[in-house]
Amino acid sequence: MEVDSENNAPSSPMRQESDNDRPPPEKNEIKIEYHPSSHKEPLYFSFYDYNPAADLGTSSTEADESETHAKNKPWHPFRSRLDFEVAELILDTHMNKKQTDALISLIKQCANDPDSFTLSDSKDLSNVWQAARTRTTAFEHKTIKIPYPKTKSKTFVEFDVWSRPLWEWCHELLTDHNIVSKFQWDAQRLYKFNGTNFERCINEPWTADAWWNAQSRIPEGGQPLCILLYADKTQLTSFGTAKGYPVLARCANLPVELRNGKGVAGGRLVGWLPIVKEDAGETGKRSFVNLKRIVWHDGFKEILKSIVEYAKTGIWQNCADGIRRWLFPIILILSADYEEQCFMALIRGIGSLFPCPVCLVPQDELSDLLKEFEPRTTTSMKKVYEEAQELGRLKRADAKEAKLKSHGLRDVENVFWSLENTDVYSAISWDRLHAYHEGLFSDHLWELFKGIVERLGKDSAHLIDTQIDAIPRWSGLNHFASIMKTGEFADGSKYEDMSKIIVYASHNVLNPETTEEGYLLLKLIRSYLELDMYASLTMHTDTTLAAGHAELLVFNNLLKKYKKDYPDKNWNFPKAHTHQHLFGDIKNKGVTRNFNSKPNENAHRPLKKFYLHHSNFKKVDPQILRLDENSVVALMIRAEIDADAERAAAKTNESADLGPQDQLRMPNILGSDHISVGSPLSANSLAQTEADNAQDLAFRDFRKKIIPYQYVKVHYESVIDWEIKTNILRINPNFHHNARYDYVLLQARNDDYIFAQLLHVFGILYNDQTHYLALIMPMDVPVPRSDSNRGRDRDLRFTRVISRPRSAAVVVDIEAILRGALLVKDVGAELPGEHIVLEVIDPDLWWRMKSIKLANKVDFA
Repeated sequence: MEVDSENNAPSSPMRQESDNDRPPPEKNEIKIEYHPSSHKEPLYFSFYDYNPAADLGTSSTEADESETHAKNKPWHPFRSRLDFEVAELILDTHMNKKQTDALISLIKQCANDPDSFTLSDSKDLSNVWQAARTRTTAFEHKTIKIPYPKTKSKTFVEFDVWSRPLWEWCHELLTDHNIVSKFQWDAQRLYKFNGTNFERCINEPWTADAWWNAQSRIPEGGQPLCILLYADKTQLTSFGTAKGYPVLARCANLPVELRNGKGVAGGRLVGWLPIVKEDAGETGKRSFVNLKRIVWHDGFKEILKSIVEYAKTGIWQNCADGIRRWLFPIILILSADYEEQCFMALIRGIGSLFPCPVCLVPQDELSDLLKEFEPRTTTSMKKVYEEAQELGRLKRADAKEAKLKSHGLRDVENVFWSLENTDVYSAISWDRLHAYHEGLFSDHLWELFKGIVERLGKDSAHLIDTQIDAIPRWSGLNHFASIMKTGEFADGSKYEDMSKIIVYASHNVLNPETTEEGYLLLKLIRSYLELDMYASLTMHTDTTLAAGHAELLVFNNLLKKYKKDYPDKNWNFPKAHTHQHLFGDIKNKGVTRNFNSKPNENAHRPLKKFYLHHSNFKKVDPQILRLDENSVVALMIRAEIDADAERAAAKTNESADLGPQDQLRMPNILGSDHISVGSPLSANSLAQTEADNAQDLAFRDFRKKIIPYQYVKVHYESVIDWEIKTNILRINPNFHHNARYDYVLLQARNDDYIFAQLLHVFGILYNDQTHYLALIMPMDVPVPRSDSNRGRDRDLRFTRVISRPRSAAVVVDIEAILRGALLVKDVGAELPGEHIVLEVIDPDLWWRMKSIKLANKVDFA
């Protein structure tokens, strides 16, 4: 049964009521306001009842009804489920023909049930994959002919383009019963009541402005189908010259966990663009430069052509949930590095008069972040291009070129201009990976840092490396034994983590007395770190956006001083400018993980493995794409098998009462939902523990029987996106051959917050109940007013804490621990026990530190 989307109101556990009919809001109450064309009333619910997945535009029961559509054998055309699972393993591990035959031979010998496994050899498996590929849209091949060396030449150059029709991919998602219930169809505005007013919150694309504006442009009753596209040329191997040019698509209507994931709802390879080979006789010529752009855009035309008409008129689509929707495909986000952005926008790039693909900033003003410049739009750039073509028709070639140069444009028509409701210049998005970690930091700030340290001498470099190695380990943070002599990293996360720690490991070396330039650079890097933390947030509010804009001005002022004092460095390069668009992109398209290229670059890995393990290194494009089709089919089959299993498990649970056996299946948590302990040691007496640690004053007067534990798992609610996060903390004298005693942020009493170091965690049995306690070293000694480091703390925004003497250790309930923390010992400090909080390890700790006030001399009695 089909129903019109506009007549089908989704069922929801949340309250729908007008603003005039409701009581005053409670603190942290959530409000969702929908686009007027959706004809939905606002939703209100308490903070603790809020579940972003609860209102998905489709009732969950509709998705559950997909069971009636499920095939009895979702692994078809494989002859059995075991056949598919073996084939899936072979695909995932990239076995070659010889390895495949060996594995199948072994399985046939070992199988207890020979009838359940029917594959005979690699050829048989290849035939089944060929049949299976009919379940998904195959790549289409086309040879495009480009006149060259002139646009009116009678000679042509030919290029091969491979593409999956973009609409066929959309259709697969819309008709998938396991996915359609996860779609968001209407723009919305998300608010949280802060005690005074409802403050806007932005995370997913549908909570931002561009989606809202797109829905305002399409006809009443229509709904946006928002697409993210990514393109990037990549080396297929670390050796040799083989390259590929994949184009990936993601559906912005799906939640980020699915959209950036690896399943059927994640990224899909939709194109394989041709690469124009360099020619020593042609490289650098204007005609050859333009040829590369023509090939790119003609190739992309094949990818987009299936949605061009639908972008104008919309298309009525019968979705898998039984609802008929009028959908308008829109390219909302284009994700790419700067080089690819120049191709997308068809601008001249570095060295041109206007090198930004988003706005018309002059080349010599790229580093001025205070000025705002006219944005590029499809309307304005198309007008410039058409005026230039008219000059060409009048045989005024020089005037035509001057017209294009005056806006930094190439003499090529942009394929994205053919899409209604898509603006290529606003779709191009700031890329955190390439703009910051592999751009502004790695190529500029880091290079300046190394140069300054090198001039200070080997002793300074050695001291920094020693202090880098001394930074305690932290889960998710790369540990560096040294950095001063490291080469380039291929992984941007290495640069990201390096940027987090170098200020904390070098501030006593690059001090104002030793090097004024080095100290100013540390202040600039510290401001960059603040901006990177704002860029990393998975939820933004009006408050964080305003604070981010303010920090951009701080960075601009520091950069202006650096340019004035040390003018040898030229800061007028695109990646010094592009973060001016950072907060505008967040407001328009949601948080940066929506358009960061990092998950897309990760999708290159299987393509490179296909090339390395499965191709004959000749005419590799169709070989790689055929294997990608196998991967898509495997994902589809796996999703159906898993969905069948989940439905069967749900039915079993519904038809049976939960009894003791169900309790046995639950994980055995030692502690509570907030905090738990693990890695227990042998039971010991407090007297024995005291004796074992007789030389440590912290263990004086320890008595009674206990069980020590070597790790603590802390679950806490993030103050950024309200999601549950986890820290695993170690209390271990020999963790991977190193002593590790982690730090925590602890709520001692009410609003008394302190940092502390875990010394010992143990459980003690009393009245048949185990109480979990921690021996901690509080870091709550007041920092003296006379401390000479106060100026440095202010300039570099350090939070300095001082630990008590070992004899002043205290025992606390582990429930007092809020979350884990990372502290760095200040080796150049005046007093023993001085530490600096490395608060940029994650957004939650960083943002907490802007609001909490640390207590001194807490009384734990």
